[in-house]
Amino acid sequence: MRFVLGQRFIDFIRRKKKLPSDIQMIFKNIKKNIKKNKKIRVCFFVLFDSTFPAKLVYEKMLLNDKFLPFVVVIPKIKIDNGKCSVDFDLLNKSYNTLADELPNVYSSYDVQRNVFIDFSDKYDLVCSANLYDYYTLEQYKIRNITKHSLCFNIPYAYFVTSYLFDFVKIDVQKMFWRIFVENKYNKSVYISSGIPAKKVVVSGYPRLDELAEVQKERNRIRKKIII
Repeated sequence: MRFVLGQRFIDFIRRKKKLPSDIQMIFKNIKKNIKKNKKIRVCFFVLFDSTFPAKLVYEKMLLNDKFLPFVVVIPKIKIDNGKCSVDFDLLNKSYNTLADELPNVYSSYDVQRNVFIDFSDKYDLVCSANLYDYYTLEQYKIRNITKHSLCFNIPYAYFVTSYLFDFVKIDVQKMFWRIFVENKYNKSVYISSGIPAKKVVVSGYPRLDELAEVQKERNRIRKKIII
């Protein structure tokens, strides 16, 4: 997957001069941190442990000394008999699963203080696996994240059905700083829905990277079994 890592991202930050007013301060702060040789803090919000499309990107960032990546498992709101509550079973399950597999994984819930943590002052970039703001609490909604950070998205599935046309119309799509999509056709669908072309980057689908790295065996002698 082609992704703006390391020096390429830093050069991009330095080149940007004309920026929308709502993100000028974000770029300014990132530039200051780069000059001070501070790492770029990247937060990955995950709702379900089974839905982490940016996992490979996260693992790549762990190996890059320009970044300080971490995962935050955010809460899902459930509705039972018309009443809203946090699904703590899901939160704990997702946290335990990811924490066993990856480093720098945190729960959004502080058990000792009985509060959900606001991470807004702890990151520069955010990748959220959840596009549905009604699923979670205010501090983890895309519409709030984009007010104080650069937020990018990697679709949680490789869409090959007509649902893609509905998916690109989700209201928060236009709030992302960058959207990394699977192919040129999908990019054209995003653009046709009103999302600026510069926001949509064709990168491939990260979950398929491991498949692309599989080496084909040559001159393999296969056994024949005759039944």
